[in-house]
Amino acid sequence: MKKKISTLIILIGTTISIYSQTDAIVFSGNTHSGCYNSSPVTSAPQRKWEFEMPAKNCSDPIIIGDKILVSAYDKENNRGYQFALDKNTGKQIWRNNIPEQLSTPTVTGDIALYGSKSNMTIALDLKTGNEIWRYTDISGMTCVAPAIINGRAYFGTHGKEWCIVDINTGGLIKKQTLEKGFCCFPSWDDKHVYFTDWAGNLHKQDIFSLTDTIIYRTGISSHVAPTIIGNTGIMTNDKGLLISVNLDTGKEIWRFKAGSGLWRSPSVKDSICIIITDHSHIYGIDIKNGNKIWEIKKEGTIYTSASITDDIAYISCGDKKMYAFGIYSGEEIWNIRLDDVAGQPFIENKTLYFTSGKKVYAYVSPPPHPVESEMVFVHGGTFRMGCTDEQGDDCFDWEKPVHQVTVSSFNIAKYPVTVAQFREFAVATDYVTEAERDSGNVFVEKKWEMKSDASWRNPYFTQTDNDPVVLISWNDAQHYIKWLNQVSGKNYRLATEAEWEYAARGGNKSKGYKYSGSNNIDDVAWYWGFNSGETTHPVGTKMPNELGIYDMSGQVWEWCGDYWGEYPDSPQQDPAGSVPHLARVNRGGSWFPRAKMCRVSSRGGYGQDARVSYIGFRVALPVHSQFNIAGNSNHNFCYHGEPVKSFNGIAWTHQIENKGAGISMVTRDMAFCSDSKGYLYAIDCKTGNLIWEFNAGSKLYDGPNIKDNTAYLGTANGTVFSIDLSTGKENWRIKTNGNVCFPPNLKDKLGYALSHDKKLYIFDLENGEIQDTIREDYVLCGTPKIEHDNIYYTDWGGNFHCIDLNSREKKWTLNTKEDTKQFTNPSISDSSAYFVYDSTLFAVNSKSGDLQWTFKSDGGLIRTPAIKDNLIVFTTTESHLYVLDITKREIVWDFRSEGVNWSRPIIVEDVVYFASGNNVIHALDLMTGNKYWEYKFVNETNVPINACSAPYYYNKALYIACGKTVYKIE
Repeated sequence: MKKKISTLIILIGTTISIYSQTDAIVFSGNTHSGCYNSSPVTSAPQRKWEFEMPAKNCSDPIIIGDKILVSAYDKENNRGYQFALDKNTGKQIWRNNIPEQLSTPTVTGDIALYGSKSNMTIALDLKTGNEIWRYTDISGMTCVAPAIINGRAYFGTHGKEWCIVDINTGGLIKKQTLEKGFCCFPSWDDKHVYFTDWAGNLHKQDIFSLTDTIIYRTGISSHVAPTIIGNTGIMTNDKGLLISVNLDTGKEIWRFKAGSGLWRSPSVKDSICIIITDHSHIYGIDIKNGNKIWEIKKEGTIYTSASITDDIAYISCGDKKMYAFGIYSGEEIWNIRLDDVAGQPFIENKTLYFTSGKKVYAYVSPPPHPVESEMVFVHGGTFRMGCTDEQGDDCFDWEKPVHQVTVSSFNIAKYPVTVAQFREFAVATDYVTEAERDSGNVFVEKKWEMKSDASWRNPYFTQTDNDPVVLISWNDAQHYIKWLNQVSGKNYRLATEAEWEYAARGGNKSKGYKYSGSNNIDDVAWYWGFNSGETTHPVGTKMPNELGIYDMSGQVWEWCGDYWGEYPDSPQQDPAGSVPHLARVNRGGSWFPRAKMCRVSSRGGYGQDARVSYIGFRVALPVHSQFNIAGNSNHNFCYHGEPVKSFNGIAWTHQIENKGAGISMVTRDMAFCSDSKGYLYAIDCKTGNLIWEFNAGSKLYDGPNIKDNTAYLGTANGTVFSIDLSTGKENWRIKTNGNVCFPPNLKDKLGYALSHDKKLYIFDLENGEIQDTIREDYVLCGTPKIEHDNIYYTDWGGNFHCIDLNSREKKWTLNTKEDTKQFTNPSISDSSAYFVYDSTLFAVNSKSGDLQWTFKSDGGLIRTPAIKDNLIVFTTTESHLYVLDITKREIVWDFRSEGVNWSRPIIVEDVVYFASGNNVIHALDLMTGNKYWEYKFVNETNVPINACSAPYYYNKALYIACGKTVYKIE
């Protein structure tokens, strides 16, 4: 079932408001101009595609699902063009040649609304581009698209008219005449619409009665409506005034005088307001008091607003450059030079979309260089390793014999480790590579020489931050990986040679190519004699292979974990290489050797201290280490691994003494189950035998969180336990003054526990000593969420709190106005936080605390939702499981079961698992809702077993507790 949500999406460069026309999802009020919640572009982007328009006067693009909408106008021939483009390829989907200059549209459902410079407003069908209606009974231009509020289109005209029409028919609902003309996009909250006119009046109109009141007068022409922050509106005008007004009283709070005209809305994020003058001054203003924080001067006239994602502002300047600035410091992060002045960009998923001259561009963020690499999941499988038929006559003897190899699922980096990634490690640790300590082998004047000043910092050719790092020995790579594991809490390593070749061949999607991703080497590789130019190139600039992995042919030889050795002639299972040897394996070829060395079966071997300007590395990650055990509740129950898509039976069952609270954690081949009498059981995953049990002496609502070799447990009588994972013996305990329903969260050397005594306890993991407490006004319950150096938790007063992890000061509190107890933990995805009160799911900006939207379900939402990419999955007490697209804000599908759904869902790759109230575990396709399998739990006399817990996934198996029985499902 699909439930379509009719929603205004966006208008670039003006105040952005979002409002829903259904009770299912409500987008709360007014968000801020050009501020998008998406992955930021943190380094200079690279052109992905371009689309040439017939004329130059292009509107700013907006993205609706998989489409980009943009308009152009040929003034000389009076021809207008409206396009829908595919956002991934830039290819045209439809085109409409209405001979008008139209604005950037606003969109609701399948209708796109445009303003015009020819005294009309036009509605087009979003799917086809065909005209639906036009409204022409106006006496002046409507340069800006209408706003859509509660099923109505609101717009102003240069002819002193304020119009409200029906969005489906274009029929007039209300028209009023103003003191002076205007043409701006209004702002609104849940009760009022706000707009300005050219007499400098700020209007406040009741959404329901349509009664209009002037609440503030500047007497100076204002071209944009206020940006709304709570009950405050921030306005600009063409004389350079930025004014903050109380929208309840109409009283001015403060004003800031810029050097010249302000023609666009300010862009606001947290406490920062960014304004741009037509004389190219860019200001960062404190929205609390109007004080200037920073100022930048650029060249050329600027008529756009800033677009903000996370803490970065993107600004197009008159000097034909696009800039990225830090919003708090004003410091420039990067700039890119364009052929013409650009419009305001739209940012989505590390991609900038904008118009410049006659063209529409997509500029994509280059491959990332944060601490952790971007990983690709590789389904395990069996393949023939070595000199297979497609390798032809290019093979060497050491690629033989061809032998059968089976590898388990794993993750491998999409790109080799880059210069920027390695620099981050070197700076953080002061690490000195073996080449820096001695010398490195580089190619100089057509010959190889050992140079004392050669290193990854100086490979004797020019590199960018996104080139693969070179002159790295196997030993250097191990130091990098050790540090990476320390900072990430994961278990990265080098791939085995078998894993590397399996991934290079395309894994279970292999098409049998000679090179990694193609039979034409030029498609996929930088290599000697033809295209490398005797240097590396930015990663990801050639085609990927079948799995989406780049640069596995050519570019740099990559270290593997194995010792060099001859191949066996018998089948192998997860081989780890030869016996200890002087050499380690390299794979993939590089920019130096010719094509035959870049084949998927080609092998090389070097001493592990070798450092050459064509040797680098990429990292791998076992599937069961993709999530951090120390923060189980921190990971939204979305696991990476090979899902259980077919039911092969019950591997074992284990009976516990009392009725269970459920499987709460599975790791290190131990499944942990708690019961209602206060016992915690550790069960062997392989055999189902009991390893140890621990009596906490009080009811357990959930099992432990685990870090290193220790389990940490919360109990109903307010005790927090530290338990040795190997023996099940108590290390220490601390006592709070209230029920600690759920386990603490763990971060570095500290634990964080919520108690019914209204306190968040912060304690030392080693000895249990309480370091600090944070008190709230209501009962606290659950496991706090730790993300982005913040602590997030809810209380029983309907409040959602954000605390700075380091300073322990309150950043913000959101009051939901709900008066109900809350037992679930928040989930964090990108820059949004999701939490539940009663039957409502709330989406909140995790940085600012601003409410983004809500979803009202048919029953109680009592379990933490699971998140995967842009999908959020949750169950209700009225027997539903919903899958909601959090980008489009629409229900993708729902599933109806029997009985109350007490179980939280989990996601493994593309499969959703949950246990419904009729004691059935379901496996459903995440994208479609189609059923893979289901299994009903019954006892020996075929009577249904009561109260199944949520399932848990570990190492290709599911674990679940029903009644007094623990099950392992394969």
